[in-house]
Amino acid sequence: GEAFVLARYLANGALDPSYGLNGVAVTPVPHGPDGPNSTTVFAGRAKLLPNGQVVTAAGLRHWWYVGSTGFTRDDFLLGRFNSNGSLDTSFGNNNGWLIHDPHGNQEFDYVTSLAVQFDGKLVVAGSTRPSWIDPGHSDITLVRYLPNGTPDPSFGGGDGVVRSDLFNDSDDGANGLSVQQDGKLLVSGNTKLSNATSYSLTLVRYLGDHSGGVCP
Repeated sequence: GEAFVLARYLANGALDPSYGLNGVAVTPVPHGPDGPNSTTVFAGRAKLLPNGQVVTAAGLRHWWYVGSTGFTRDDFLLGRFNSNGSLDTSFGNNNGWLIHDPHGNQEFDYVTSLAVQFDGKLVVAGSTRPSWIDPGHSDITLVRYLPNGTPDPSFGGGDGVVRSDLFNDSDDGANGLSVQQDGKLLVSGNTKLSNATSYSLTLVRYLGDHSGGVCP
């Protein structure tokens, strides 16, 4: 099965023997409906919290079969780890993990960035595509979570989720995410217009209030 790996280093570059096992914490991740061999974790991001804990965000790909037909989808996977590398079981689904399908429709949701707001809320940026193999467009997806891993109902449409199709059927994706001093959220990414053949750099700024809307 898949595992999430965190390592902590001393100031001189050596592994910290007080963390995990000889400096490395290896934690199995939740698996899909067909067991541990049906799950893949990718594109992990990590942030150090003021209390020494580490919060992580990654993509979780599920594979399963109905008869001889294979199916797959990608969700967000968040985790929180104590300062010694163990899972904080008070986070997410009371096991240290949160598996989240942001749009609730089994589309393909990719994690690219993670940020921590000044109030401790977590923001994850990525993209959503209707199909893994469909060449159709993707949208920027922004999700805000409360410090305990629950989607923030005061953000977006009441479910903590904002989805942005920037230019009407453009192919949009987020690559970076920063929290400004005023609480607004700045997303860097790329966009390809429906009639274009190449991508362009895109910067999008979102309100940090309950609306999560794009700044006018």
